[in-house]
Amino acid sequence: MFNPGFFLIFLFSVAWCQSSLDINKHLFTTTVANHYKTSVGLLANHILKPLADAPVPETSLDATPIVTNLRTNVVEFSTQLKLTNTRLDELRVKLDQSVEALVAQHSATQQQLVNVEAEIQRMNVQISSTDSQIADIGNQVNRAEENLRNQEEAVRTAERKVEDARNCITRGKRGIGKVWKKAWKQLKKVVNAPCAVINYGGINGAKDGRNRAQQHRDSLANTLRDLHHRRNQYVATRNSLQGQKASLDQQKVSFQNTINGLSAQRNSAVAFGENVKKVLVHVSTLHGKSLVFKDAVYKLIDMETVLTPMEVIANQVISFTGDAMDANFFNSVKQVITSSINALKVKLPLYPLIEISI
Repeated sequence: MFNPGFFLIFLFSVAWCQSSLDINKHLFTTTVANHYKTSVGLLANHILKPLADAPVPETSLDATPIVTNLRTNVVEFSTQLKLTNTRLDELRVKLDQSVEALVAQHSATQQQLVNVEAEIQRMNVQISSTDSQIADIGNQVNRAEENLRNQEEAVRTAERKVEDARNCITRGKRGIGKVWKKAWKQLKKVVNAPCAVINYGGINGAKDGRNRAQQHRDSLANTLRDLHHRRNQYVATRNSLQGQKASLDQQKVSFQNTINGLSAQRNSAVAFGENVKKVLVHVSTLHGKSLVFKDAVYKLIDMETVLTPMEVIANQVISFTGDAMDANFFNSVKQVITSSINALKVKLPLYPLIEISI
């Protein structure tokens, strides 16, 4: 039997699972990814490109505009990376909460499955027991039918005896002459009375036996109908439970898939955060210190500590969001960074030893 209420609960659970994944993906896209894209855009278009486009400074005064721009945008670059990391921490908390809630739902669904399976087994036992009763009562009905037929034959036999007795008396009456008519009237009382008493008593007894047999047969037939009705109810209940079990099985799979999906999102967020922190630690070495200008720039374009981790993060963003626009954005930014680094590799060796502070 189809249970629409249970089916609606199942649909709601599946929708909720998908919603959990979509909400976290949306949070990542609108917070974490946006801050990171801003930081990458700053590095490419406001730090490295202006440095690559600027002429090689000959004096500290010549370097002032370049240094001022560098200082401002490196600070903002660090700020955006910190915001990226903060939003990642917030997202990880939400992911942990979502996973915890889903694990609880998964456990509850598993317990529901255990209960439903136990009920299905109970219905199977009830159906099997009822089948045995139906078979037994069915046999009794067959025997009662046979007994009823025998009792009906007994009634017919008794009726034939009555008819035979009547025919016998009638024949006897036709065989007596008028002379003996008066004597016959007296004799009839003697001859006829015993036959009538015996045969009518037999037919009445036979009819009583037939009535009892019919009542017994009808009672058994009613019991058999009740058993069939009860069995149908058990089967309908079992069918409904099997439908619930199928829905719970699908719901359990949906919960498990969502848990796996959220866990994958969390693992991605953790790996993402590790790379962001690596860049942040490196960039923090530029703040509050006096550095030779070109050494500061070399630190910003260091492949191992800045550029490679940032490219890895960019790929993680694309993998997480699955957005072609993100892929196009990072490809265009990568072209700007590559072009700027190539230009700086030529210019930086020509930079004078100018001390700066960021």
